[in-house]
Amino acid sequence: MRYFAACLAAVIFTAYLSPAVPCSVFNYTRQDGTLVGRNLDYFPESTGWIEFMQPAGGKNGAVFFGIYDHIWPQGGMNNQGLVLGMTATPYKEITGNPDGLDMGLDFWDELFATCSTVEDVLAYLGLYDLGSIEGYFEQGVMIWTDASGASMVVEGDVTILKEGDFQVITNYLQSAPDLGGWPCPRYELIVELLSDDVEKSDEYLTSVIEEAHGTFWGGFTVYSLFYDLETLDFTVFYKGDFENGITFNLPEELEGGIPGYEMEDLFGEGDADSDADGDTDSDADSDTDPQITGEDPTSSSSGGGCCVAPIGATVSTTLFNLFVSSI
Repeated sequence: MRYFAACLAAVIFTAYLSPAVPCSVFNYTRQDGTLVGRNLDYFPESTGWIEFMQPAGGKNGAVFFGIYDHIWPQGGMNNQGLVLGMTATPYKEITGNPDGLDMGLDFWDELFATCSTVEDVLAYLGLYDLGSIEGYFEQGVMIWTDASGASMVVEGDVTILKEGDFQVITNYLQSAPDLGGWPCPRYELIVELLSDDVEKSDEYLTSVIEEAHGTFWGGFTVYSLFYDLETLDFTVFYKGDFENGITFNLPEELEGGIPGYEMEDLFGEGDADSDADGDTDSDADSDTDPQITGEDPTSSSSGGGCCVAPIGATVSTTLFNLFVSSI
């Protein structure tokens, strides 16, 4: 299991220090609801996945998103309109809560299954020692948004509540910008584009996602997301192609019982190369069923298979399995 720890450390080191990860997340609230935009950047060879957690026993269902280079989901939404976006940041030591619960195998699943609001998330996080898995929350930032329009940025021990109509994160710590990543032109651009008093349309907000996506900023955007927290629709854009997004409705997907999708197959990218600017060949066809079937994907082209999450179980559970087993 020490091999897993070494592999995981290498992935974390690369993700947090490489210029290829200019990620961004923002939310925006208008009269008819709250929307969330997200860009996930890594490397051109990275591939994305979508996975659903079915509601059970009166608890919430959810959708999670991630890439095969990582063993944990990079965010998601549950059927109460609670959305998480995560980005990598410079390392910052956190105190944690030594009297709190250790983060167990069901930490993320239980959070999405039981929380409906930002206030619920804050209470849930307060039950745990967020430092109980060393190196996890010290190197990333979360932004939580709920259907009421409330949101908060969580930077380890620091919580920053939303003020106004929007909130934004990129790859620096707003509580400690001196640690690196600031000034951030992408953050400043998103703030500028959202700051005036004119109510923003879906088309405009999608254009903000596109303007901020990392391929324009020296990185490579694996996927981008646009969530509607009122309708529970979410649109996926793949590898910088903002002309051919696919929109899903979370309740409908959960009702259909589909475990998830491979983005390469969903967008017909299995045999297609991406352009230098990150756009994809939307005419490419794929004969592969895009649904995730439960097969072990470690034979995919994601590089050293040890860091790939098997889809037989919930990805977040796999994350903690590897963490706990390797400590």
